[in-house]
Order: sequence, then structure tokens, then C-alpha cells
Amino acid sequence: MADEVPGVHIMSRIDLEAAVGGMSPDDDWDGAGATSREDAARKRELARYRDDPDLCWRRHVIADDAMLARVGRLVREAPNMARAVEIVRRAAVVSRYARQPLRVPPIVLVGPPGCGKTRFASLLAGALGVSSSTIVGSTITDVGKIIGYHPGWKGASPGLVAKSLMQGATASPVIVVDEAEKIQAVDGLPYPLDALLSALESGTACYYRDGYLDVPMRAEGIVWLFCGNDLHGLSAPLLDRCVVIEVAALSGRERHRALDDLAADILLDHGVAPTALDIDALAVLDGVGLRRARALIASALAGALDAGRDALTADDLRAAAALLGGAPRIVRQRAGFVQF
Repeated sequence: MADEVPGVHIMSRIDLEAAVGGMSPDDDWDGAGATSREDAARKRELARYRDDPDLCWRRHVIADDAMLARVGRLVREAPNMARAVEIVRRAAVVSRYARQPLRVPPIVLVGPPGCGKTRFASLLAGALGVSSSTIVGSTITDVGKIIGYHPGWKGASPGLVAKSLMQGATASPVIVVDEAEKIQAVDGLPYPLDALLSALESGTACYYRDGYLDVPMRAEGIVWLFCGNDLHGLSAPLLDRCVVIEVAALSGRERHRALDDLAADILLDHGVAPTALDIDALAVLDGVGLRRARALIASALAGALDAGRDALTADDLRAAAALLGGAPRIVRQRAGFVQF
């Protein structure tokens, strides 16, 4: 496979051999020096990767004219993300010209709730033709979820970075750290996201080491997006390695387009031909953040289908809001221009 399409082995056979020696996946690892059940499972997995090189091979993402066109269209789909789109587009131009793997600098998107940061991450992954993984800052209780747990811990497993590389088809998955400002150091411990600093620079990312697998991995192709409502709490070393982009709230017309696109995506995912939301339906969603709008639209679709219809109405959305409960989050529009 590696001879047919440009790609890379995310773990080298030499490093894998050093980790597992001459033992096979079927050997008795519990009786061969494994320090725990989790360590035995880790070594079996690494032995599988050593014995089948295709398991470690990932396709490089190299831009072509079609990718450039898809990336360019993102400005129309997410106009308030124009600067982020341009940064990715320029990286794609270089990749296409040099026929080299795509390298996008880590990006921090900072803006008010409901401005489409998380949605943009999904659109970007689609434009690049790669998988995406998201971790939400408010759910992180320790850094192991990101960088992996030591195999000595009960229930240890690889972190988000390693899983994204191991489970995707390319060497350039999109990894989204949402609500990044909510990840805080506790009890005098180091700032959790600083554990990613080595993965954010190409010179060290090619030797990224997950805390569980403990084998160098090729992580330099990852496309990083950190999303937050503000920069408070993000460390200076992290910000120094990223392009920081302030994102404005969506204008009325832009917001309506984003809601229409969101509804179309949800309907298509459920095998329903999309139709534009009418003005009454859009009015129900006015002032609702995009994350909550997604939940309302999905619930409203279920109600419409249950009633024998495949088009959403304002009444469907009102019923969904009553069913799901909770006060909608108000998105406050900000006046003025975005400062780059």
C-alpha cells in the first residue's frame, strides 16, 4: 500500500520491535514481564502493528485542485471564519505546488457561543477529506484522555491523539479541543494542555509519544483546532505555538444560512431530502446557540417523521423546545469589526 499512494507509517517497525521484542500477539504476555493486564494488552496491540505494517500505514493528505475548491467554498459556508479558511487555503496551495503533505499550523478560534466554531471544524474536516475527533474541555478531568494513561493504571488506554492517528485513514486527522478555556490546572499540577506542546511543532511532533503506547508516533500531520469563548486560562506557551483568530458572532443572514445548512446536514444524515427552513421556523431558533439548535432540529425531525411528514415546521421546533426544556442560550451580537 505504501508503494501505491504517498503515506507514512505512524509507528516504525524498529520502535515496535524494541517495545515488544520477538514475542507474537498470541504469546503469554502476562507471564513475560508485563507489569499489568493493561500493559499486556498494550504489548499485544503493538505486536500486531509490528507484524502487519499496513496497520501502521496512513495516507498523506496532499492538496489538489478539488481540495482547494472545497476549502475555498468554506468562506461562503462560514463567512465569519474567513481568516481561518485563508490560512488553510494557503497551506493547501503550498501542498499542491510542492506535492508535499499538507501542513496546517495549529489554530485557536476564540469567539462568543453560537458563532459556529465547532461547526467550522466539521466543515473543515469534510473539505480536507479527513476524519475528525473532538474532546470537550468541560468533560476533561485529567490529561490522560488526551495524551494517554500509563499502562500501570487500571483501565489504561491510548489518548485522543494516538486514537485519532490509529483509527483514521490519513496522517492528518482534524483534532478539535472544544471549550479549551475550561481546561484548568488543579492542585498545583501542570496546565493539562501544555502536555500537547510537543505535538504542536513539526520538529517534535514526528516523535510524539503517547503515555499508554509509549512508542514514537508521527503526529506532525495533525490539523489542530482549539475552540473557546475567550483566551482566559490558555497558557502562553500554547498560544505561542498557534495562530489565534477572533471570530465574530454571525450576522442575521449568516446565521440563517448556518441554521439552514445545519438542518440540511441533519436531514441528510437521516435519509430525508432537505428543504429550507421557513421564516417562522428560523424565528423559533432565533437567539439559540448552534449546539442547542442541532438538538432541537434533530428532535423536531423525529416529531415530523412521527406525524408522517419529512419537512420541519415552526410547530415541530416549538414542540421540540418544550420537550427538551431548558432556557435557550442567548447569542448576543457584537458590533464592530473583528480584530485580526
